[in-house]
Amino acid sequence: IPNTTYCYRVACVDVRSNVGVYSDEFYATTSADTSAPVITNQGPASARYNKAFTYYATARDDSDIKCIYIEVSTDLKEWTLIDKKEFTDHSSMQEYSSRIELDNIAEGSLYVRAIAEDFSGNRSNTGASAPYSEYIVDKTAPAAPKNVTANGKNGYVSIFWTMGSEADISTYTVYRALSLDGDYTQISSPLTAVSYHDTSVEEGITYFYKVVVSDRAGNV
Repeated sequence: IPNTTYCYRVACVDVRSNVGVYSDEFYATTSADTSAPVITNQGPASARYNKAFTYYATARDDSDIKCIYIEVSTDLKEWTLIDKKEFTDHSSMQEYSSRIELDNIAEGSLYVRAIAEDFSGNRSNTGASAPYSEYIVDKTAPAAPKNVTANGKNGYVSIFWTMGSEADISTYTVYRALSLDGDYTQISSPLTAVSYHDTSVEEGITYFYKVVVSDRAGNV
């Protein structure tokens, strides 16, 4: 442990495990720890979220990590502490994951960083060059697909629609019912195309379809 005095005695032990006379006590003091911890990894990679996500960070030190603080900002100027984890095992590497809820955070860029502190009070970089991750808070659902058409063919129905203009559209999903106000059941896996061919149909039955769009943040 840095800046700590230890007491020692030395004795000789022979091949039969007999212990000789101990030496006089002598003392040694470790030097003070002036090196700050470093955040060596953080994530996940930049992405869009609408409800919550889990942020993680790894800290290293030449001695031991006492605490990891998680802070958020919307302007890279003012940082707010939202979580912290204290450690007691005196390890030179520590990892921590924190779930960040977005209910009370406005749409736009959200910056997240981790600050590590060792048992000597040294803290990792908190200046402008400190590492951080940027995430996009997106709570706005894309507009409903337009120009949806369903054309009955011989043994299948072809459904078409127009791609939306939003830049973050992710996938489309097709649902089917037996009446306009009936229970709609998902019949397709998430699609990136703007068409789908329903082959699980029967002749003489009228089907009703809905197309649902989701974005990269999970808004539907």
